[in-house]
Amino acid sequence: MEPQFQTSFIPKKPVVEDRAGQSQPVSVLVFLATIIFFAALVASGIVGFNKASIVRSINDANKQLQAAKDRFEQPTIDKLTLASRRLNASQEVLSNHITIVPVFQAIQDATLKSIQFTRFSDVATNVGGTPNVQIKMTGRADNFEAIAQQSFKLTDKLTDSKYFHDPVFSNFVIDAQKKIIFDLTFSVDPHYVNYGEALARLEASLIPVPTAPTTTPESATTGTTTGSTTGGPAPAPTTNTNSTSGTAGAQN
Repeated sequence: MEPQFQTSFIPKKPVVEDRAGQSQPVSVLVFLATIIFFAALVASGIVGFNKASIVRSINDANKQLQAAKDRFEQPTIDKLTLASRRLNASQEVLSNHITIVPVFQAIQDATLKSIQFTRFSDVATNVGGTPNVQIKMTGRADNFEAIAQQSFKLTDKLTDSKYFHDPVFSNFVIDAQKKIIFDLTFSVDPHYVNYGEALARLEASLIPVPTAPTTTPESATTGTTTGSTTGGPAPAPTTNTNSTSGTAGAQN
């Protein structure tokens, strides 16, 4: 048998070397994405745990509230609720109630002897929860000087007239008795005619103010005692001396 010779110079095996032992480098983006993924998993787990804890706390609080409600009788709760509503309604009515009594007292204190008021009217409105009181009066005066003095008196800031705003004298007429007839209009501070505040002012005025006891200064007392002790001889009692002299004269 004749030997067979290889006539092709092309190698039977691939020329590529085996590089299975070498490792491929890991991408930075893949590493960061992996870290973010695990961080998101941990965060979602924490959020879920917190949510479950909050829901559990709310349920426990609702159970405690329901148990507290069950300890009270429903008729008692209804009575307390009705009483609370009535108190709130009365407080609202009281806060919006207007009283004209302080206005009469202030006018009485501010009116001069030469002025006479013969007619009084008031218009009270409540706009936006704020009371507004307009006063209109008709009066008589001896002369215009008295009206000027009365105008000054109504704007005195040292008395309750400070609560009167924008006093206007108008419609001057001289009657048969030579008296001057006039109209007076002014507005009143809402706080002054508020019933609650007026009642508080009245209660404060009825509380007696304590006065400090009067004491004699120690120096004055000491000076008086020292003067009577260290001064000249004390004068002899007149009554005793006369009685002694009289007795002696009787013996002679």
